[in-house]
Formats: sequence, structure tokens, C-alpha cells
Amino acid sequence: MREPNKKSRIWLETFPTVEMVACAYDVAMIALCGRSGCLNFADSVGHLPISASTTAKDIERATVELAKAFWQVKLD
Repeated sequence: MREPNKKSRIWLETFPTVEMVACAYDVAMIALCGRSGCLNFADSVGHLPISASTTAKDIERATVELAKAFWQVKLD
């Protein structure tokens, strides 16, 4: 995902399903645009990890949290 007004990109991790990719995109959009951003799963906002800031590193950390939470649910 490209950072707004920059040529750099934010790495959102690699996920096993398209749904997880869409959720990772939502995590990034919430960090960059707030809840008013164009989200894939607007009804799931309360269940997604929130990035500590708008920096690429913090957004990447939040998507890693998303992946860990996904795998924890799958293992339980």
C-alpha cells in the first residue's frame, strides 16, 4: 500500500486468505484515514487492531497483530 503523498510503500504482511488481506488493508486505512476511509469490512472496525500512529512501522506492527490474532483463533 502506498503512503499518502509519498512514493514509499507500507508492507502489510502476507496472509493466507483474501479476507485477511482485506482486513490488513482496513487496519492501514483506519490508521491513515480514520474510520471514514473506504473500508472492506466497516462493520468489523471494533475488532481490528489499531495502529499506534500513522508511521509505516506502526501500521506494519498492527497488521502483524492481526495475523497473530487470526492464527490464535484458528488454533483454539
